[in-house]
Amino acid sequence: MRNLIEEVFKTRVFNRYGSREVPALACSCRENNELHENIFTRYIEILDKNLKPCRPGHIGEVYVTTLNNYSMPLIRYKILDMAVPSKKKQCSCGRGMPLIEKVVGRTVNLFKTKKGELIDGLYFNTTIWKRKWAHSYQIIQEDYDSVLYKVKINEKPGESELKEIESSVKRVMGKDCSVKFEFVDKIEPTKSGKHLYTISKIK
Repeated sequence: MRNLIEEVFKTRVFNRYGSREVPALACSCRENNELHENIFTRYIEILDKNLKPCRPGHIGEVYVTTLNNYSMPLIRYKILDMAVPSKKKQCSCGRGMPLIEKVVGRTVNLFKTKKGELIDGLYFNTTIWKRKWAHSYQIIQEDYDSVLYKVKINEKPGESELKEIESSVKRVMGKDCSVKFEFVDKIEPTKSGKHLYTISKIK
């Protein structure tokens, strides 16, 4: 999308990361696609499951403390986002702020294996998003070894394509993972009105 927008509008596109409760958490610059943390008004931590700082290059959960909200301070607020702290200590632009390598997505968008590995939901999207027969879809991890594809279809898919998707899922989730397909009339949005492409029910 970035490449297309830059080509059409003949300008640079920057990535700005924030949440509804705490906007403007981090932003990219002209030198780097990684995100500069907004340390002047927010304290951002990327922590592992033991609430220890996540190692650079590894996925952790984002916690935010607001530094300028005197009406309703948020302290170590768990915003349910997953991100990767940068391996770089400083950007070449010279700003000197801590860097986030990338924001991976919501905790519900990450699938989990029995071995404790985290799989980015984007992987599962790529197995189906260019299939002409799929009008819309939602991929749900029901258990460690169970993945459900809910699909509103334009036409009946071929068995070979379904087998191809199943094989792709088993490649990352394990050969014992059950991959099911449910063809539906409509993909229901969440209570917030958003359409989630991937949902993990594993806590």
